[in-house]
Amino acid sequence: MMRLKSTIKTIALILGIVSILSTTACSQEGPANSDVQGDSFTRFITFNGEQSLIAYYVPESYDSLSPSKMILALHYCGGNEQNNALTYRNLLRDLADVINAIVVAPYCHNTGPPSYSIPDPSIITVSIDSTREFLNIDTNYIYLTGGSCNGRSTFEYGLDEIYDFVGIIPFNAYIPSITPGYYNFDSEMPSCICSGTIDPSYNNNVRMYDSLVAHNAVTLMNSIPGIGHVFNFPEFTDEMKECIDFIDSVSLIPTYTSQNKHPENSILIYPNPVSDVINIQIITEGPDNVRIESFDATGRMNRLLHIGSLNKGSNKISIAVGSGDLSPGLNIFKISTHKQVIFRKVVTVI
Repeated sequence: MMRLKSTIKTIALILGIVSILSTTACSQEGPANSDVQGDSFTRFITFNGEQSLIAYYVPESYDSLSPSKMILALHYCGGNEQNNALTYRNLLRDLADVINAIVVAPYCHNTGPPSYSIPDPSIITVSIDSTREFLNIDTNYIYLTGGSCNGRSTFEYGLDEIYDFVGIIPFNAYIPSITPGYYNFDSEMPSCICSGTIDPSYNNNVRMYDSLVAHNAVTLMNSIPGIGHVFNFPEFTDEMKECIDFIDSVSLIPTYTSQNKHPENSILIYPNPVSDVINIQIITEGPDNVRIESFDATGRMNRLLHIGSLNKGSNKISIAVGSGDLSPGLNIFKISTHKQVIFRKVVTVI
């Protein structure tokens, strides 16, 4: 299976190089750089010898003099897939406004049977490169997300690290089965897996998460209660924002691996600042217990926030920030296990 996959990827890489050499951006369909703020528009590139659509959204906050974050969005499959690119772009606009990011949603040119439809991987790099020709992109903050069949593609290409993304967000990834050896679970790419609990592929998304945890990956399972294989629901932006917060938080510290055992690398806190719910992810090499306390800036203990057990691998603890739990402004979290005691600064906005 690995040899077959290697052969397929070699062929795809050759085709990708050919397509890149034949790709030229056509700017007539999009506005000038100075006119894009707060705008949704499309541009066309020549990809594999044909005109190919890319849907954009640029928030009002965009400043051409400052590099902007970018969300590369791979549309879900079925029906008119060019329209799917436009729809997925539109679903991400509110998130883009919140995090000040540009949305780039290319038509993905998926091929293959419906049960395993994948895009040409070079559409990813071509979309990024053509966007950078007319928009100021911060290449340190490019997120990859994809829905349904291209949620699976987000797993595959993201874990294979075909581009240096800050992190990947597969959303309701359509995964009919998990072939042993196919996905690179040893990848250092941060991931946040969003899946509705009644989505047909929910259990396989959880299996993907469990496999990543077993390989000491930096990952988060964001299960969405009562949601099936849909994308247009009221909490969509909030669920995506939770993943963005997680990825941003882990991008600020070194990746935790079995070869990198510095204790501070095994505990992640997000979002920070916090106003309602704070998440603490603890990665351990074996079962352990944890005690979490909060102190104000003077060293006075506010409250015992949590006490409990930890499983081997990745553990997520969510704590509601209620009145009196934390002091407004700077707080110090003391996180104690049998193997380590770590202090972290947390800013509370009440």
